[in-house]
Amino acid sequence: MNRAKNQLKDAGIQARKDKKARLARIVEYRLKDKLILVEDIALIREPNKYPTIIERARCKEDFYPDLQLVVRQLTASLSNLAPD
Repeated sequence: MNRAKNQLKDAGIQARKDKKARLARIVEYRLKDKLILVEDIALIREPNKYPTIIERARCKEDFYPDLQLVVRQLTASLSNLAPD
């Protein structure tokens, strides 16, 4: 889960960098009185601010049922090993 959260955070940082570069290119096009490229017209989504359903799910425990099972089994086996 932490890895998924960190990936989402890193993707958000990269999206902001891309957005800033895109805006700089648009300003440059306007100063040179050129047409804006189609690639620069499309908006850039920031995944950490506006995550999709899948991205949100990856950050929760319910997305990893196999991992939950292993954790429960290890917790149970550790509690059986602990002296009373």
